[in-house]
Amino acid sequence: MPLLQAVSDKRCISCERWHGRRKPASEADAVEVESNATRGLCIHGPWHRSIRGVRNACGHWLRWSALSGTAQPRGAEARRLFLPCLPDSAIKSGLFIHQHGS
Repeated sequence: MPLLQAVSDKRCISCERWHGRRKPASEADAVEVESNATRGLCIHGPWHRSIRGVRNACGHWLRWSALSGTAQPRGAEARRLFLPCLPDSAIKSGLFIHQHGS
């Protein structure tokens, strides 16, 4: 059963920096993911290159650009944020994991 998470909760699932399988929900200001067990890679956040769960959070949350009503970053910020998602095999291999703060 899919999991819906409100954008207002500011969790990884609705963050621009989180690269995992998800989609905007049919209801406003929510994100849908297959399950609570879904994981994704944090890119350019304090947990950079760490695998994070959909309900994890940090103080550097940025609203996911795929959601309607999102202001698009420009210049260097845009280049840093809009990286292609890594395939599940790369995430599961553990090649991109590092410990927070190292």
